[in-house]
Amino acid sequence: MAALGFDEACVKYTKGEGLMEVLAGLVVIFAVLIVIAYYVRNKAGATQASGNKPFSQQIVAPMALATALAEQIKDYFIAVDSGEISSPAYKHNSAGDLEVWRGTRIEAMKQLWGYGAADAMLLADSFQQKDLIDEFLERKPQLEFPHKSTNEPMHDTLQAIFQVYLYLSEAGTAVADKKTDRLNLKLAKTNIFCDFEEEVLLLREAWREYEAELNGSESLPELPPTLLELLFKDVTVKAKGIALSTKFGPDYMTGIHALILSLKSRLNEEEIRNVENTFKSILEANDPDEVAVDF
Repeated sequence: MAALGFDEACVKYTKGEGLMEVLAGLVVIFAVLIVIAYYVRNKAGATQASGNKPFSQQIVAPMALATALAEQIKDYFIAVDSGEISSPAYKHNSAGDLEVWRGTRIEAMKQLWGYGAADAMLLADSFQQKDLIDEFLERKPQLEFPHKSTNEPMHDTLQAIFQVYLYLSEAGTAVADKKTDRLNLKLAKTNIFCDFEEEVLLLREAWREYEAELNGSESLPELPPTLLELLFKDVTVKAKGIALSTKFGPDYMTGIHALILSLKSRLNEEEIRNVENTFKSILEANDPDEVAVDF
């Protein structure tokens, strides 16, 4: 099976090679999409539905996410190479919760880059979603084993998604995280990929409803999310569980509670409240960037 770790091609990309081409391509795509959006509005006489973001912004947002990820991955592994941070993040017990959360997410998402002809921007392209989803659910190249690049972008991109989950499975199993540990999931008769597969099924319905609404409405309905956004959201959730399990064990709520109890003999009431509020923020957060203080 294709490597779980950091293969040479992937590292080469994350050091910056090809990034400027991505950025330049994004500018061109943005210009083309503005023209398309203008054409769609005028051809159909459509107007922007009240409360929705501008159509062009909805189209470009997932592409901006892909570009931002490429930049974050490049910066992260430059920092790893220089010794500023340790990788893999789940083995770095002295790091803060948020650092392990961010690091694990970056390390997992990196699998989209450097695998044959895999193209993260393809996952971000709203106009490709129907074909991508059909390929994922019907022909299922991501489940072909052993994985082998064919240098066909759609095939390799969908296999690269599975590589993301293989990495999360490796990390989760290493720290016995309940939601990503291979043995725990096997006992529950499920696997780490099931959540994403179920979300893709729902996403196909969302795109079908969008098309039906588009054909029967005078206004432009809001676009459903892309596969990239769906993947990023799920990876963020799973990386959080891995980070908390890394720091506090698989039953991390008990571990956090025990830590707070141990600190009560050394900290005053205000300091304890600050610690409790920090953990509350981390547990409630949907993204590490929502939390100001690490622990």
